[in-house]
Amino acid sequence: MEHSPYSHVMNTTKREELEKACKKEKDSGVTAGVFAVHMICVRKQSISEAAANFMRSNRWVHPWLTRFDVGDLDGLWDLSRSSRSMQTRR
Repeated sequence: MEHSPYSHVMNTTKREELEKACKKEKDSGVTAGVFAVHMICVRKQSISEAAANFMRSNRWVHPWLTRFDVGDLDGLWDLSRSSRSMQTRR
């Protein structure tokens, strides 16, 4: 089994916030990305395993991890795609 070189520090509070975001998100594209980050950061799956769960490529997962690294939970929502504010998306 391939292990992910990705290692984001995930404390209990951040994990709970990520799980809550997964449950509340209504945009299926965002939900998939948030779940992929959850699988890698919380469940310690490899990038390949997370991508396979969504029938996507590793290249699809990497931007989600980058957005999470750069902007934490808020980075998972791209405001340029929507006129809605981040607060209404959660």
